[in-house]
Amino acid sequence: MRKFFLFAILLSFFTAVFADEYDKQYFVPDHFSQYDLVFDQPIKRWDEALPLGNGMMGILVWGDGQPLKLSLDRADLWDARPMKEYKSPDFNYQTMRRWVEQGKEKKLHDLFERPYDENAAPTKIPAGRIEITFPEGVKVDSSRLSVKDATAKVYLHNGAVVTVFQHAQEPLGLLKIENSSVLPQIILKAPKFGGTTEKENFSSLNTGSLARLGYPAPQENKIKNGCSFKQQGWGDFRFAISLKWKKNTDGSYTVVWSIATSNESAQPLELAEKRTKEALVVGFSGLLKTHKEWWRNFWNQADIYVPNKIVAKQWHLDTYKFGSAARRGAPPI
Repeated sequence: MRKFFLFAILLSFFTAVFADEYDKQYFVPDHFSQYDLVFDQPIKRWDEALPLGNGMMGILVWGDGQPLKLSLDRADLWDARPMKEYKSPDFNYQTMRRWVEQGKEKKLHDLFERPYDENAAPTKIPAGRIEITFPEGVKVDSSRLSVKDATAKVYLHNGAVVTVFQHAQEPLGLLKIENSSVLPQIILKAPKFGGTTEKENFSSLNTGSLARLGYPAPQENKIKNGCSFKQQGWGDFRFAISLKWKKNTDGSYTVVWSIATSNESAQPLELAEKRTKEALVVGFSGLLKTHKEWWRNFWNQADIYVPNKIVAKQWHLDTYKFGSAARRGAPPI
């Protein structure tokens, strides 16, 4: 009994010491910062961009400031026109395997490959892009994605700082430009649905331009402190983006945008305009507060501590991805 008692005391001592050291190393108030994505140079590729999202709307932040680019997306932007091949009784995996075994390459190509060479849809379609061009010579110095609160910060050579976030619950994207003496040039670029398809060689690997979808060119509009466009898609589907900005009393600039579709309203542009107008009234700080509250509640339910720093970072980044790309009622990732 005495030996067991002494063992229990020693075990408690070593556990307490280990736990104390573990707490010092991992249980710190801002342990999330070690999991952030940090770039010490401009991000030149869209597929290496800082990702922000709320399950339905998303942003990729990249570019060198000439311009700084925000690629926009919304999960339900699809051209869902049907393909007749889908209704064929042979359009299934079992038939595909049988034809492979029988060496029927032409039939395989005609049913499973050719439709993607000749048709442009069904397909995911892009929303558009915001481009922010700073004065000549002003370029991005570094950027950082905070996994704690899903905000991206971009630091420029002239001291300007751009903070971007996709609101965790609202169909709104926002950014704030600080320490800039002038408002940079802000452009909303619609996808090139109205271009030409001439002299293009299409295949399942080279899908060609968006003009293959056959949409009319977007209807664009510019106002003093904003711009917008609406786009007709396949059938009755339509979507629109509204972008507005204003100068704040402290000299900074707030930029807000929203994407709306005909899945929500018969007048998507009017809905997007209403959202951005109301967002400017609430203000950047007010919306950032509710955005951070959502992420704080998210991490309070999901956070863990792992001694291996590489594993810990991977877990936090993957969990951040789920928090950004998944929501109840939204399309699956």
